[in-house]
Amino acid sequence: MNDLNENKQVEETNEEEVLNEEKVEENNEALETEENVALEEEPKEDEEEKLPEMTPIVEVETTYDYKVLKYCNMYVIRVKRKSLLINLIMALVCIAIGGLILYSSLKNQNNNWIFAAMTFVLSAWVIFSIFTEEKRIDKSLVKYFSTHTPVKQKFSFDNERIRITAVINGEEKQADYPWAYVTEIHAIPEYFFLFINGGAPIVIDRSEESIITGTTEDLENLIREECSLKPFKSYTKPLVKHLAEVKYPEPVFEETSEEEVKEENSNESEDNKNE
Repeated sequence: MNDLNENKQVEETNEEEVLNEEKVEENNEALETEENVALEEEPKEDEEEKLPEMTPIVEVETTYDYKVLKYCNMYVIRVKRKSLLINLIMALVCIAIGGLILYSSLKNQNNNWIFAAMTFVLSAWVIFSIFTEEKRIDKSLVKYFSTHTPVKQKFSFDNERIRITAVINGEEKQADYPWAYVTEIHAIPEYFFLFINGGAPIVIDRSEESIITGTTEDLENLIREECSLKPFKSYTKPLVKHLAEVKYPEPVFEETSEEEVKEENSNESEDNKNE
């Protein structure tokens, strides 16, 4: 989105903006399932090792719902990727280029003013996208949660590692991440974002209701201690203007009727008799 050759640069800018919008849903998938990929990997027969015992300093449960994903997407797109600043610069550059083309067209009395008009239209579209960015993220999240239910993950912290616990297909899975894997720590008033090896961040809820073991002070002290060794950024400006009301789909469970249970029991008894 940087260097441009008149309309070509503007088109590249718009392509990247559209790609960012289309990838919001993919980011949502990554936020909910990045840790689950490691959790779902079944150990081989020769590698069945239990995780070492852990005495956590603090344990936090984060529900990856609409609110969490909206704050995370808004932060990653607007703050970490600086989309607002980049789009504003691009809009100003487009206006400047359009002005130069228009001036040249009037001076030389040719038809290049058409390209100037196209450039002004594209710059207006970029400015419009700046003010509609949150609405586009909302639209993507509402669509995403029309087919997905929120996922809960528990994060246990000590001075050496982060243990992630989640229930996958009715079975509890766990995975450990050493603190060394955390490359950046970012903070907003509502959440901590722990970026692991440049991937999707772990979202840590800072509210008291999310604390299972320990206190919010224990969490803040632990993060502050780790911040002294890693890049840290605190963002306190308002990030989200509004939160939409989202109805999550009900999880589907297989229900067994009393008749089916009786049939299964009768079949088992007949099999026992035959044996």
